[in-house]
Formats: sequence, structure tokens, C-alpha cells
Amino acid sequence: MSKIQGIVKELLQLKRIKKLWPAQEKAIQRGLLETKDNFVIIAPTSAGKTLAAELAMFQALKQGKRVLYLLPMQALISEKVREFNYLSTNYKVSDGSKWDEANVVIATFESFYRAALLNPDVVRGFGFAVVDEFHVLYDKFRGFSLEKAITLLKLNGIRMICLSATFEDRREVAGWLNAKLVEIPEEMRAIKLEQTTWDLSKEANPMKKIYQEITAKNLKPCLIFCSKKDSARSRALELSRVLREGKSRNEVTRIFYEKLGRQQLTQLEQDLIECMAKRVAFHHSGLSSQLKALVEEKFRSSELDYLFATTSLAYGVNFPAKTVIICDLTFWDPETERQTDVPVYLYIQMAGRAGRPQFGKEGYVIIVAKGRGDAERTKVYLEAKLEKAYSRIVHDDLFRKAILELVYSGRTKDDQILDFFKATFFNFQGTATKERLGKFDLQRNVKEHAQYLEDAGFLGYYGGAGFALKDLGKVTLEFLFQTFVQHELTPFQNLDKYLEETKEMKTGFDIIYKLTKDFVETNLSRTGRDKARDIDDFFEKKGIDKLSAPEYTAYAIYFGWMGNFREDVIETDFKVYASQIRDVANELFRLLEVYEALARKRNLTIPDKFEVLKDRLRHGVREDEVPFVKLRGIERDIVRGLYDFGRDTLAKPPFELKGTLLEKLIEHYKKSGERKTFTLLSGKIEHIGDVRARKIVDLIKSKASS
Repeated sequence: MSKIQGIVKELLQLKRIKKLWPAQEKAIQRGLLETKDNFVIIAPTSAGKTLAAELAMFQALKQGKRVLYLLPMQALISEKVREFNYLSTNYKVSDGSKWDEANVVIATFESFYRAALLNPDVVRGFGFAVVDEFHVLYDKFRGFSLEKAITLLKLNGIRMICLSATFEDRREVAGWLNAKLVEIPEEMRAIKLEQTTWDLSKEANPMKKIYQEITAKNLKPCLIFCSKKDSARSRALELSRVLREGKSRNEVTRIFYEKLGRQQLTQLEQDLIECMAKRVAFHHSGLSSQLKALVEEKFRSSELDYLFATTSLAYGVNFPAKTVIICDLTFWDPETERQTDVPVYLYIQMAGRAGRPQFGKEGYVIIVAKGRGDAERTKVYLEAKLEKAYSRIVHDDLFRKAILELVYSGRTKDDQILDFFKATFFNFQGTATKERLGKFDLQRNVKEHAQYLEDAGFLGYYGGAGFALKDLGKVTLEFLFQTFVQHELTPFQNLDKYLEETKEMKTGFDIIYKLTKDFVETNLSRTGRDKARDIDDFFEKKGIDKLSAPEYTAYAIYFGWMGNFREDVIETDFKVYASQIRDVANELFRLLEVYEALARKRNLTIPDKFEVLKDRLRHGVREDEVPFVKLRGIERDIVRGLYDFGRDTLAKPPFELKGTLLEKLIEHYKKSGERKTFTLLSGKIEHIGDVRARKIVDLIKSKASS
């Protein structure tokens, strides 16, 4: 038996698979295990392309090489770690948290790019890489990260296999990667998808008809894609209300309490509980990260029959969906500010979530035509004629970020920067265009964008020493490498100019408002058209009469979150989805640190009030509550009760204590002593027993003696 046959046999035994599928056989015939060539494998979802990559991975491990497995999203990593558990007897598989020790490191495109860019020695230890979900090259931001990651793989000479279910210009991309191409036709899919259209354009209530059809035809488990968050929620509720109870609502509520660490739930969260009790759920960015993960877990473990989701679940997640229903064929594009047809590549990704062989033997895709024009659109999707994929580095902001990242990593010379861009898909496509039209000039592109960054204050050019980041560039890059939120560069420049103009640091609402207005990715989603209480009067005094997401976000964050309102009250009174407010507050907190870093570079005084502002934003509390929320084990909900005690008890007879909450407690301590102060606090306030009371008394003692 040859070595290749031995590797195939051993891997199949480990995975308990009886024989190879056509995708694997074809890849082997093309030299997958006999050459050191790169490969691009284009095969339908569930056609076996992952096992082809695993054969090459297994061979590389046998040869003593370390392996990278790259994916577009963090949510896919734990699933892939479980999938590779069969390797754990002889090899260490890591989720990307330990680069130096593992034989197989599974990471996102972005985390690999950052690690490889900033520490090239880490990458040099790898001899093989699998790039999964390669079709995300179509996506603006994920495609940008993917292209940069592949460019570094190329520059480091790491052999790679790229896997994709869809790609139009596959020969072009194979040319960029100098790779052999393996193409598997749709009919080789393990479970052939039955794709149909429901023309409901004449129905008075199309969604009601959909609910009738999916329940009557036993299409569950069913993944239903919607173009808007509100649609996913409202449609899930509507379906759940015509179904019988699936499980105890109290049981679902208990799980929510545990996941969120609080018992006061927002209306959005209560709606999700109502749905999940009927084995229905919705999934969108308005939910907290904990709840999104919970919904994914429950659908994956077959505890949900119907999941309504936005397109964030279209990429790569292995769900037990028998049926995919695509309810909306257009979506709002923030770049063009208009309704846009769902692109074909995204349709194919959504459709590919149906009929996974590890979960069943059937797969159905249903396109819903609800209005004028939808019938024509469905023909485009069924023909599956993909759009051309273009490099996302062509976007000015992304090109400039790439230059800054290279300089930040120590690639400061013109030729070092140019060498990176020469290896990109952007240059490969541009060079081909130049051959036809004679217009593309990579060097000029790099020079023009570098000049822009110099003029904007991000970069400086120092002759033979090359480029160096200026203070603005350093602060911006250090922040961008700590967050996965896609902030543009211009807001950082504007924030620096703001400091230049004001010559002092703002410590109140105005800076929170500026951050939410300029850094639009931090905005909360509104719950509807209803107005938040008193918001019109507040902004009218500031001369602002047109209110949208930034105004609502700043208002809810400053007066709701930082006023220590409960999340459910914030959602009711401030009219924003409060489930995600903690995540947004954390991002704004980090942006306040950017503001502070830029102020320090300008030698501005950092007021004490600014530190208080940061603490209030980070913890979601009033100014009076800041000293207490810094104590271990005392969160915002607990300190809220303490604040109410100070206001409703200590400030009134017989105590009649004055000042801040801490000042009232210090006065009581001085008058009554430590034991009585401890007794006053312990057991009198909800969630404050002996342990927390002791911590509070120790704080009072230290402040009273200072």
C-alpha cells in the first residue's frame, strides 16, 4: 500500500467513513496528496470538500508540519474544534488562543492576519493552511480581512487549500493563488436541494400563508431569512402565537436569567422567551451576544423548529435545517442608501444552510415572491449566475487601513509596502485590467493613499527611514487592533480635530453624543417610531431637531444606562433595543480611551470628572454609585438598591443625612459606629448580605479616615 493510500485509509477509519466522495477523489486525482501545489476546491455545500482538505491536513501533520484552519467568524471556531476532536489523541488542536503550542490552530481570518502581521515568527512555524468559506471574498469587510490573510500566507510561502461553495471567477482566483482548481458540480451535492418559489403576491397576508404552509407541509426544522431585524422578531412572534406550547416558559426564563445575569428582562427578551417556549426563535444584532449564542446552540441541538434570522447566519454555520425560506429579496444598503436586490452569492449561501447530511436526508429552499418584481428576481437566483468578485481593498478607507497596518507592523519602507500589495487580489485583478485597458498603476495607488494619510495626520514620511505613524495613527491603530468593529478612519481624524478646537476634554453628554454620531457602528437599534421621553425638548435646547439613531443612542446611554436604569426600563422609556446596550457601552468606553489617549498626546489635562465619566459608562451607574460599583461582587443592579436606600431612607427621618451616597454613609459611620453601619446595610437592602455589607463598610472606613 502506498503512503497516500495509507493516509486515506487511516483518516477514513478515524472518522468512521466508509469511502471517499467524488470531491475527495477528484482532488486526489489532481495531485492533492502528491504535490505541494495550492488548491482551490469549489464544491456545493455538503459535497465533501472539507474532508478533501482534512486529507491534506492529516498528511501535513504526519510530516511534522503545523496546520492553520481559517474561518470567517468566531462563532464557527468551537464547532470546528469539536469536529476535529478525532485528532486530539495524537495532536493538539487549539481555538486560536495558543499559537505557539498547538499542532492545529483554528482561527478567524482577522485574528490570523493580526497575529501574522505583528509577529511573523508565529506564522513561520506553519507549513499548511486551509482557508474555509473562501466565498466571503464577496463580502466587503470579511472579504477585506480574507484577502489580507491570504496575502500573508502567500508571502510566507505557506501551502494552502481554499474551500468554497460558490465563486464565479474561479479560474481568476486560482490564478491569483497559483493553485490547481477542483470543481464539483451541483448534482454532486450529498443532499440535492429542491428549490421552489411561492408566489404570494396576491395574498392579503403573505406571512400568514407562509405559516400555514410550513406547518402543514412539515418543513421543520426551518431557517427563515429576513432582511430586517424587526421583521425577524415580528414574524417569529406571529408564528409562535399560532403554535401550541412546546416547553415551559418558566424553564426558558430561568435560562435567560442565568445567561444575562439579571432577572428584569426587556420586551425584546420576553418576546424571545415567548417564541422559544413554542420552539421558535429570532436572531439578529439587536440581541446581546449571550442570547445570540443561546439561540444558535438551541437550534443546533434541535430544540427549535423555526428560526427567523437576518443574513448574519448565512455563512458557514452547520444547522440542522431541513428547509430554508427566503422571505425578502431586497434589503437596505447603507452604502447606497437604497433598497438593493439580495446578491446571488448571498442567496446561494442562505440556500446552502438547508439539507446538511449530518442532520437529515432532505433539503428544501423556498423563495417567497411577495410583491411586484419578486417573480423576476427569483429567476436570477434559480439560475445561480454569480456576480463577479472584486478585491475589497479597492475601497479607499480599507486601502488606507492596510497601509497603516503595514507601517504599524514595521513595514515602513516604500518597497516593503509595495511588496505586500503586489501579492494581493487587488493587484492581480488590476494587472489584468491594465493589460486590457492600460490604466492600472499600483505604485501610484499606494503613493496617493499614503499621501492622503500624511495630509490627514496619520502618517509621516522621513526619507530613508520611510514612513512612521504619527500620534493619531498610533492611537487609531492600537484601538483598531483591539476591536473587531469596522470603524472608518475619518471619525478618528475628526476626534483629534475636535480636541484641537476645544483645547480641553469634555466630561459629559457632549462627548458621548459625538462618539455615537461619528462612530456610527456603535449605534443602538431603535425599537420603532415611538419617541423616547423628553428627547425632543432635550435636543431642541441643543439646536438639533432631526433625531435618528445617534441621538437616541447617546440619550439612552447617558440618561438610561449611565443613570442606572434597568435594561427593560431603558427599552420601554428610551425606545432602543437595550439587550445590546452593554456591548455598545463597552465599545464607547474604549472610544473614550481613544479620546483620552489623543488628549494626552496633545498634553491636555485629564480632569478627574473624565475618569468618573469613564467609570459611569463602563459600569452603567450614576456618579454617586461609582465608588461602590468598583467593589468586587457589587454590580449595577446591586448598587441601584443601595442608592435607593440612601435616597429613600438615609435622607429622611430619623437619619436626615445629606450629600452623596458615600457622604451619607460616612456620616452615619461617624455618628453610629462600624457595627451599627454594618447592621444597617446587611439584610436591609436586596442582594446585600454580610459579605457585601462588609466590603461597603470597609470602603466607608477607608474614606472616613482619609
